[in-house]
Amino acid sequence: SEEKHMYLRVIPHLFLLIDEHQTENQELSGRNAVNIFKHKLLNSSDYKVICRTYPVVPLFRDMSVSLVEILKRCYHFPPGSEHKWTSDTDSDGRDIMPSEYDLQQHWAQTRERYDAFVAAWLSFMKHVRRKRQNGASPSDIALEPMGEEPTSMSIGQRLSEIVLHGLRLLSVWSTRIRNHITWKYTHPFNSASVATGEKYQAYRDAVRDNLDGSELTVLTDMIVLTKSLAGLMLREESTVVPLLSATMYRDIQAFSQIHLREALFFAADKKNRGPTLSLLEALRDTMADWPSGTKPPNHVKYLSPKKSGAGNTLRRVVVPTETQLYVYRSIMDLIVDENSATMKSGGVFTSRFISKDTEHLIVEHSEKAFFYPYLLGYGRVIDGFKDMGDLLFREYYIEVTRCVQFPLRLSLPYILVDNILHRNSRINTMDDLVMILDIYNDAAASVLYNMKKQFMFNEIEAEVQIVFQQLVLQLADNVYAYHKDRAAYDALPKEQKLALSKKGKTALPIVLRHFEVLLSQQNVELLGRSIDLNGILSKKVQSYVMEDLKHIIARFDVARLTEVIEIDVLLKILRATHANLVSAGLQLDDFEDLYKRGVRRLGCFSFLDSVVLRVQEAMFSDLTVWFAFNETSQQFVETDPDAALQSEFVWKTKKSRPRQHYFLFGSGPVNPADSEERFTREFAKAHQRWLRPYTRYFGAEHCRAIINIVGISQLPIVIRSCEQRLHECIDETLYDFVDMLGNKPEGHDDDSVQGIQGFPVWELPKTGTLVNNSTAMNFRRIEANAQRVIERHDELNLVVVMQTFREIGNIIALLRLIQGQLDAEELHMYMLSAPFLQASAKAQSGGDDGTSATAQDTVLESACDDVLKQFDQFSQHMPPHIGYLGQLCDSAVNAYAPLDQNALILRPILDELSTLLNTKDYQHWHGDVVGNPSATMAIDSRPQRQYHRIWSMLSFIFCMEPPESMNLKSFNDKFGDGFLWGGLTLLHLLGQRQRFDILNLSKFLLELREFEESWQDPSNTRKDGKQIFLTVGGKEAMNLANDAAIEGFFGRSLALLQTTEHILDSLEADVPPPEMIAAVRFHPDGSIIGGGSGVKLKATRRGSVAVSPRQPAARSPAPKPAPAPAPAPAPAPAPAPAPAP
Repeated sequence: SEEKHMYLRVIPHLFLLIDEHQTENQELSGRNAVNIFKHKLLNSSDYKVICRTYPVVPLFRDMSVSLVEILKRCYHFPPGSEHKWTSDTDSDGRDIMPSEYDLQQHWAQTRERYDAFVAAWLSFMKHVRRKRQNGASPSDIALEPMGEEPTSMSIGQRLSEIVLHGLRLLSVWSTRIRNHITWKYTHPFNSASVATGEKYQAYRDAVRDNLDGSELTVLTDMIVLTKSLAGLMLREESTVVPLLSATMYRDIQAFSQIHLREALFFAADKKNRGPTLSLLEALRDTMADWPSGTKPPNHVKYLSPKKSGAGNTLRRVVVPTETQLYVYRSIMDLIVDENSATMKSGGVFTSRFISKDTEHLIVEHSEKAFFYPYLLGYGRVIDGFKDMGDLLFREYYIEVTRCVQFPLRLSLPYILVDNILHRNSRINTMDDLVMILDIYNDAAASVLYNMKKQFMFNEIEAEVQIVFQQLVLQLADNVYAYHKDRAAYDALPKEQKLALSKKGKTALPIVLRHFEVLLSQQNVELLGRSIDLNGILSKKVQSYVMEDLKHIIARFDVARLTEVIEIDVLLKILRATHANLVSAGLQLDDFEDLYKRGVRRLGCFSFLDSVVLRVQEAMFSDLTVWFAFNETSQQFVETDPDAALQSEFVWKTKKSRPRQHYFLFGSGPVNPADSEERFTREFAKAHQRWLRPYTRYFGAEHCRAIINIVGISQLPIVIRSCEQRLHECIDETLYDFVDMLGNKPEGHDDDSVQGIQGFPVWELPKTGTLVNNSTAMNFRRIEANAQRVIERHDELNLVVVMQTFREIGNIIALLRLIQGQLDAEELHMYMLSAPFLQASAKAQSGGDDGTSATAQDTVLESACDDVLKQFDQFSQHMPPHIGYLGQLCDSAVNAYAPLDQNALILRPILDELSTLLNTKDYQHWHGDVVGNPSATMAIDSRPQRQYHRIWSMLSFIFCMEPPESMNLKSFNDKFGDGFLWGGLTLLHLLGQRQRFDILNLSKFLLELREFEESWQDPSNTRKDGKQIFLTVGGKEAMNLANDAAIEGFFGRSLALLQTTEHILDSLEADVPPPEMIAAVRFHPDGSIIGGGSGVKLKATRRGSVAVSPRQPAARSPAPKPAPAPAPAPAPAPAPAPAPAP
């Protein structure tokens, strides 16, 4: 390119030198001055074409020269004819870029030629390397024919043609790149409408504002193609240069020793002897390397070529020196030049004795010799072609604008780097960055070794430091954003992916950029330093992972537990992003280590992390307090959102947004049409659409998310905190509530200690009352007692007690949901591992003798045993890896085989609660049970503080409508089924289910109503005001159908009874109730006979109860104990106790 521009720069200066100004001496002598533009020996039209094709030419670095400006300095330049010597203009008067300067016109052709040459080059070099691997020398390879014919082209000659073709391509491409930049420098952007008043506005108009996105993309690609092809050819320099040297040596020796003999024989003739003979001899002697070391006889006394024979040459890998080559080419030019003596009459080419073949060989060798310097300087020439250091220099504009230096954003290499990082083009890959950064290496080498300017190198070094920092930041952003978007898109449900595909918003940004190529660069040469780009990017990207993790944890800190699925999805996306980054080649720490680092360990004396504490805080301050559990849907639903927001635990409804667009759910597909808001965040919107319904409740999916977030290793901590919370609820609230009911607390006889007198624990209806009154009358009588309790709800702390039952039940329901998710996960793992282990039916069900299955029942273990037996039998020395096979099989079986017993969560907690309830402090909760030697009747209807009697009271109140003073819509809406789970769990652990079934007031009223409906006489009715009375068994009873309050109560009681049965059955499946006497009979003599053999009475704090050895714990439901038969009716009901003073 420099040679071409050198000749172009000379042309207008020759015009300027030849063109003369008319002087006085010329006028006196009558001689006219030379007008170069009208000279008869010069056709200026040819030079007009050259000037129009190349209007501006690079001069030095960022300096350029306009050819027409030099021509305009000529004295005889025609005024107004500038347009004939320069490029065309458009309608606005702006110059149109010539085709030789427009990279976009040649870009497609350049890529085609690049692909074709690379394919031919790689194929040929593969063939050469195969020859070298077979042990052939470079000279043998170079002279070996390509085809089967001996006269076909040799491998060396073919390689020379391919190398010259590659050098021509590099020359043309590098010239076009320099021409394009030169045109931009001399034709800046018109910034009159957007002038900023900056000192460097001129350079900004020439570079940054003068190149649009498409031009930057094509310019980048042209630079990359040029440097890539040059690097590909330089990589094979050690293989190519010996072959080129051997081929060059062979061609020169064959020409000088063999092909010149005919010309020498003719020139030696006395009649034709002249300067030609000495030239031919000098040409021969300059390069001839005689096989014998001396000149052969046929070159001493020139004989006819027909008589002297063909002759042989040596095979050497030797190249001529630059001086030899210069002299050789100079003599060759004298021989073949059309103005030399050899081309005039009497020359060697005019002799009839020289054949046309010899003449053709001489001319052909002359043409080959022209390219010998380029082949001889293979590496140096290619380095010159790929040198793009001129793109960095801006000294001319610094001088013009009087600036010390320009901002980094105006540097052309930085503009190209920034374009690569931010474009969405499909043509280039991210490995182009390495090629563009090589521009700084070219510029630094130029200023150090050519210009020898240390201060300029310091400026380049300072810019490289800033550019590299920006490059690492932007590249890390792009890499992380790309893999984060991939993970976020993969985590979307299928329905959301289909919805995005219909909108055409599934294209990931920079999806075709091969990050792996760039991330694998561990030795990037930059200003003489070897930089581990992979290590630097790994550290930066890992900091992004940690920052993203902190944002997720911070989001969890202000989120409710219903949003835990979103946190789980975010962690899964982050985990997948980390895996993608590692697979791409980044050296990141293990994600579990990063996660442990991110959850902020509280200190050396605490083993709890922030996630576990956050789960505990959300469970006990929000979920179990402000949510109602629904047994049918197995979900928690919020009941008091206003109260929850006003509580001491304040929730932040608006979450902080991270500063990086690619955190959390990623940036989503970009919008190339909108340059201001390129990141659409479509993936975040899609995730929010499918996650939003999960924030309205808490269910099994949320429990699965809690397990994923907390982890199996930390889950026992959460379970333990649930157990502690259950103990607190029972000890601090329920114990005091039960203790304050009825008479004075035990052990306090003084009048200062008062209990709740009268009826909170009411007396059971008498038999006569039941028989003589209808369902409505019995309901009204019990309701009146219940109303007195409700009226004193503040004194009894009734709402607090019911809230405590709800909290206990919510915790139990939550643990059951977690247990169900663990069981499902274990079952899933077993189903996955069963094909791997190939467990037989015997292994799954156990042996014939009832023994449990062992690991030896698997096919894997059997195969391992067979292999070991074979080696023991037929081999004296067992290889170490065969002996290690047995340990691997045992590890596999232990890892994948199903557990003998599932991981239990709820049962240990229920056992702990049962132990608590069996302590002495809770003796009054048991009361005088059936089987107690002091019991005088089957059922004691007097007011007692037995738990099942208190729960019966609370169940009845739960079915009533709360008064307005309590500010409750209904007890069920307020407390949900968690209230039932809490009370029935304690009832089950106390073993009072059967007694509760017998003495349950709500159940009694439902059965009484069922009796009335079966025996009522619809034809015999009486109306008294608004009330309608029916006849039931000959007695009048109030018609309940007309009383909405009573009907509502019975509807709620029926639903409560069904839920109660379901909950108690579930509890019996989880943990069996305490053992009770199967049957008890009361005899007239007062003795008690226990039913069932092997049952003995044991005196405990509950009284004499039948006990038997506890069955071992098992996951299968324990058989429900048979209910005790109805006791014989007592002769007369016991009188009611006198009221306490």
